[in-house]
Amino acid sequence: MEFKGVCRVCELLDNDKSKKPVTYCEPCDAWICENCEPDLIRRGKALLKTKLQTVKKVMKQILPIVIILLFLFSCKKEQDEPKPATTPTTEYTYNIELDNYPQGLQIWINSTDSLTYQYQLGTNTYNFKTADQLTISWQSQFTTTNFQLRINGITDYVCNNTHNIAYQKTFE
Repeated sequence: MEFKGVCRVCELLDNDKSKKPVTYCEPCDAWICENCEPDLIRRGKALLKTKLQTVKKVMKQILPIVIILLFLFSCKKEQDEPKPATTPTTEYTYNIELDNYPQGLQIWINSTDSLTYQYQLGTNTYNFKTADQLTISWQSQFTTTNFQLRINGITDYVCNNTHNIAYQKTFE
């Protein structure tokens, strides 16, 4: 059945409230003009806009309640639980020097890959605390050439003509 009315898609997307021939779309629960009926992209945008408007209405209703609850809970004074005594951790500085490292070498400190793109040729100094962990790994079809890792000037690990590097150290 066709009659003149406001197309819901045009109204939502173009703010067009003019009367034009429309047909009822049962799945959409909306009246749609003959221009918008085959245009699934416009209909999808209108559907999203309708859903966003519904979310905004709900948020406007529950936001004051959420703010009040947050205020009440943040003002509630609780007794602090006694904290267990901790032994101070002594921090040591370890000077790590990498020589002839291959491209793609991965350096992990405490399971964080933060050094992969930060280390440079020459001496690199990082601060390690007791129980910190250093992991270095590399694997390739090519072989290494005199890769060395020195900690505080002392050679700790050497690889030459190998396809794999696997090194792990927990600092004490």
